[in-house]
Amino acid sequence: MKKLNILFLTSVDPNNKQSWSGITYYINLVIGRYHHTSWIGPLNIPKRYNRMVWLKERLDKILNRKFTVHSKINAYAFGKALKPELKKRKFDLILAAAGESELLACLPPNLPVVYVADSTFSNMVDYYPWHTGLSSSALKQGNQVQELAIKKSLHIIFSSEWASDSAKTVYGAEAQKLSVLPFGANMETIPDKETVLNKATSEICRLLFVGVDWERKGGNIAYLTLLELMERGIKAHLTIIGCEPDIPQTDHITIIPFLDKTDPDQGMIYYEKLLNADFMILPTRADCTPVVFSEAAAFGVPVITTNTGGISSIIKQQITGIMLSLEAKAPEFADAIERVWTDKKIFQEMVRNSRSEYDKRLNWEHWIREFNRILERIVPASENSEVFSAS
Repeated sequence: MKKLNILFLTSVDPNNKQSWSGITYYINLVIGRYHHTSWIGPLNIPKRYNRMVWLKERLDKILNRKFTVHSKINAYAFGKALKPELKKRKFDLILAAAGESELLACLPPNLPVVYVADSTFSNMVDYYPWHTGLSSSALKQGNQVQELAIKKSLHIIFSSEWASDSAKTVYGAEAQKLSVLPFGANMETIPDKETVLNKATSEICRLLFVGVDWERKGGNIAYLTLLELMERGIKAHLTIIGCEPDIPQTDHITIIPFLDKTDPDQGMIYYEKLLNADFMILPTRADCTPVVFSEAAAFGVPVITTNTGGISSIIKQQITGIMLSLEAKAPEFADAIERVWTDKKIFQEMVRNSRSEYDKRLNWEHWIREFNRILERIVPASENSEVFSAS
C-alpha cells in the first residue's frame, strides 16, 4: 500500500502536544512515520455563520436552554468553512481524530473519512457534567449530528467497546465499519521493561492520583482511602497531580497542582512519580478511556478505579488493576489496595501484568500497526502502491 496523503480534520492543532490531552498529537506523530499528513486548520468560519452561532448561544442563555457544541448550527458552520478548503487540497484520506462529530455532519457525501473517538454523544448524555441537563432540542440535535458523522465515516475507530457498542445500538453503525483501539501513553520517555520490573520496593504504599477535575475524578474518595489505610496501620502516601484540592496538608500527602508533561523538566517529574508509584488510584465518577491508565501500565503501576465508561477496555479486572462499582466508598477501595499490597506475590504479578498489557496493546506502536491494517482493508489498492509495514 502506498503512503497516503492524510488530511487531519480537527478543531485543535495536531502539532500541539496538549491537544485533546495529547492524543491528537501522538496520533499525528505515529501516522506521520508512514504517511504524509497535513492539518486543515485553523478553521476559518465565515463571519455571518459566526454571528449566527453567537446569536443562538445568546438566545439559549436567555431561555435557559443548555446546549453543547454538537448542534446543527455548529455543524452547518463547520461544513461551510470546510467545503472550500477541501476543494483546494489533494488527499487520499480524511482523519477526524478528536471525536468531533460536528466537523463531519455537514461534509459532502462519499468522502474517505476515518473517524477516531472515545465516546458517542449518547454515551455522554447525563454522564459528563457538561452533557447533563441538556434541553430537548440539544438532545435531538446532538444525536442527529452524531448519526450523520457515523454515516459520513468510511470507518470508525473507538478507544473502547463501550463507545463502539453505543455506535451500533443507538446509531445503527455496521459492525464491519467499527474497530476498537485503545490509546497509547502520551509520554516522550518510557522506561524499559527491565527498569519497571526491577524497581525498588518501599515499606510505604505510594498512591498516585492524576486529574484536573478533583470532583469528577473521585479525588475525595482517594483522599479518604489514604486515611482509611493509615487507620489500619498501613504506611501510605498520596501524591496528587493536576489540581489543588481543599484538604488538610500532612506529611502523607504531596500536591503538585500543575504539571506540563510537554516541558522536559516537568515531564521528568511525572516520570519519577510514576516510576515510584505502587498504585494509581482514580475513583472516577465519569470517564471514557483515561490515557493515564496507559501511562500507568507503561510503568507497571496497577490501577484502582471504578468500572465506568470505557475503562473496562483498558483495565483487566484483578489482572492489571481493580475496578469497583460507582457505589464503592473509601473502605472498599482500601480493602482492594490492602489485599494486593499485603500479598507481595499478587502485587508483583499485577505489576508484571500491567507492563505486559502496555507492551501488547496500550502503546502507540500497536495503535499504528492496527490503523495501517485497517487502511489496507478500506483504502483501494493501486497497482503502483508502495508497500509499507508498521511492524
